[in-house]
Amino acid sequence: PPLFTMTQSAWKVDVNVDICEYYRGVRGPLLIVGCYELNTDTQLRDGRLFLYDAESDQELPCLQKLEVPGLFDAKWNGEMLATATSVGTLVVYQLSQDRKLEELLTLSADDSFGMCLSVHWVDDDTLLASYSSGALCRWKLDQMEPSWVAPSAHRFEAWSIFSLPCQESVAFSGSDDCTLKVWDTRTASRPIQICKEYDVGVTTFENPKGSDSFDLLVGSYDESVAMFDVRNMKSSVAKVDLGGGVWRLRAARDLEEQSAKLAVARMYGGFCTIDFNGSRSADAIFSVINSYDVDVATHAENSLGYGIDWKKEDGADGVIACGSFYDKGVSVWKSV
Repeated sequence: PPLFTMTQSAWKVDVNVDICEYYRGVRGPLLIVGCYELNTDTQLRDGRLFLYDAESDQELPCLQKLEVPGLFDAKWNGEMLATATSVGTLVVYQLSQDRKLEELLTLSADDSFGMCLSVHWVDDDTLLASYSSGALCRWKLDQMEPSWVAPSAHRFEAWSIFSLPCQESVAFSGSDDCTLKVWDTRTASRPIQICKEYDVGVTTFENPKGSDSFDLLVGSYDESVAMFDVRNMKSSVAKVDLGGGVWRLRAARDLEEQSAKLAVARMYGGFCTIDFNGSRSADAIFSVINSYDVDVATHAENSLGYGIDWKKEDGADGVIACGSFYDKGVSVWKSV
């Protein structure tokens, strides 16, 4: 079928973009854009954090611009925003009533863990984080030391860490060492399962169905999105090839139908949306419904699709924000 997209707006920022995340609460809608790039003079990664008014899809006024260490990940939880930084810290912000981000606290891991690459909210006061050394941590917001640590979880960069609402004590991690590991964060720092299905880095996770589901979606450099049943992580149940290394997955869930639409940032392959229906047979669970190339709107041909998110939790209006690396581009488009 023909694929069609409609660009709503597009603009450039002054640093490479790797994060786009919508806030959907009572003070929104808002969009944050996170960035980083190497400063050749200092050899440090400089970052920016932009906050936009996202009421209109055609014009998004910038409400705030913060100069921060390089940002690799950011996740909203209510009025709080947790960010993973290039100096190894988790920085949590509070959204004020006048729609400004105010720094709430900083959680610092062991210096040997390196850069903080990924952050995930388990509940309102618990975070998971992964690091460039391969280490993993579980943090409580009221404690300055992690409540659980796996210092040698992976041999190379731990790109992503995740948990499902149905098993909050269980963490899933993906790494450049080509493994997907499962952890019980109540016990010692040894994995309870290891999936060796991959021969490339495992980069991102998503929950496609909501609180009671045992389905886990996994993206990797092998240019695919795979579905696993977390009760048996030895191999995937279904997989779809997308023609670009998958860096980030975001689900817009239809809980009544137990289905979802997936927005995918797939690096040199640009961006796409996928129909996911977990009630179908394995060979029909995924179908690509739309694509958005990196060489349209403000995204240059050599850029990397890194940041992506749906404006609405259920994706009803089809509006998506995405950001790309090297060309410093952000755009808002509609998947129809």
